[in-house]
Amino acid sequence: MTDSNLWHWQEVLKAVGGDESTHGPNLTGISIDSRTLQQGDLFVPISNQLPPPYSGSGGGRDGHDFLADVIEQGGGAALVSKRIAANLPMIMVQDTFQALWQLAGYARNRISKDSLVVAITGSSGKTTLRAWLEAVLSDQFQTHASVDSYNNHLGVPLSLARMPADSQRGVFEIGSNHPGEIGPLVKLVKPDIAVVVNVLPVHIGHFQSLQQLSEEKLSIADGLQADGLLILHEDLAAPAGVESIGFGFGDRAQVKINSIEHLPDQRCHLIIQVLGRRVAVDLPVTGRHWALTASACLAAVSQAGGDLDQAAETLSQISVPQGRGNSEIIAGVNVIDDSYNANLTSILQAISGLESQNGGRRIAILGEMLELGEQSVLSHQTTLNACQGFDRVITVGNQFRDCQTDIGQDHYQQAQAIDIERLANWLRPGDTVLVKGSNAVFWSSGFVSRLKAVLA
Repeated sequence: MTDSNLWHWQEVLKAVGGDESTHGPNLTGISIDSRTLQQGDLFVPISNQLPPPYSGSGGGRDGHDFLADVIEQGGGAALVSKRIAANLPMIMVQDTFQALWQLAGYARNRISKDSLVVAITGSSGKTTLRAWLEAVLSDQFQTHASVDSYNNHLGVPLSLARMPADSQRGVFEIGSNHPGEIGPLVKLVKPDIAVVVNVLPVHIGHFQSLQQLSEEKLSIADGLQADGLLILHEDLAAPAGVESIGFGFGDRAQVKINSIEHLPDQRCHLIIQVLGRRVAVDLPVTGRHWALTASACLAAVSQAGGDLDQAAETLSQISVPQGRGNSEIIAGVNVIDDSYNANLTSILQAISGLESQNGGRRIAILGEMLELGEQSVLSHQTTLNACQGFDRVITVGNQFRDCQTDIGQDHYQQAQAIDIERLANWLRPGDTVLVKGSNAVFWSSGFVSRLKAVLA
């Protein structure tokens, strides 16, 4: 029978170097946010004073200030670095941030030696690949994975610390906005398989060049286990001495997309050669970028001991994480929600998808792309140049304001300035609306949800 406890009290003490003579409850989860804490969780309050190189990224409040909320919500215990009088079992540590990383390292080391861990990075599409690979492996193994976009110095150790001891497969996403961020995280995860989805001029503002960004993404190989494998897009070259396989459309790919056929109802049929084996996949989404995600997924499954036929069956029913190109018809209007994030490659892919829509009018609502550095002006101009032939283009944000174009777009500084009622009344059955932009433009304000609500 599976143990319902994620952490036993003595395990926590061993992991963080606590006083092993103390007694406390076993814990069913780990939380660093009192707002989402579940009953029985171990609460790890993160200070607003994080150590270098994470200084300034701890948020404006000290998590210790919310212990009263933790007690009210039924928290099981807390790791603390301050002596606070509260009716809650506590473990004293010198630094709670460091303690979270210690819990993560202990969780990684306690799973079976026969278990396998996959780490995923890239400029675009890593969250979708993580979700797809989790779905496929969960059908075949006891699988644990990170959630949402938990891919930074807090999200990665938190996800690892939540991994049950009986996990057979682990899937973790690792991101980076600055040089040197991936290295410590991947050495914590210690993957058996690492995947680099792509390297694009995204979040490049803190990098001197695309080459430096590429080196950062490929540094995920530094944390591979001794017999580990790197899976990467065929256009990338593995670091010297690292065993690797590539995926893509070209002849250099060992996992090669041989054909892609677009089917009705937003589906596509793929034939993928996985290390010489032919696998047919019917995806419930269409587009070259989804085909690449599927090929990367099958590459990882093949190396993680999974059954490829079963994986193809799972992929035929796969869902796309919210805001990554989900399509829904409301009152006859096809609304494509691609509002979670944007870069030049993904926005051009989304525009290409809108171009392929047949029937009614095609409307693009585009938000500015952030963290592009010197590439920003050219990227936004290129985006608008690709919008010729659409029935209406609406742009949002400073980066689009000064672009030179003759497509006659409506421009707004913020998404909140768009009159959604008026827009919804203008739309008619058969129209297709694409909403695409960086997270802060549409996603954080719930723009698509509000548009759908008015349409309905």
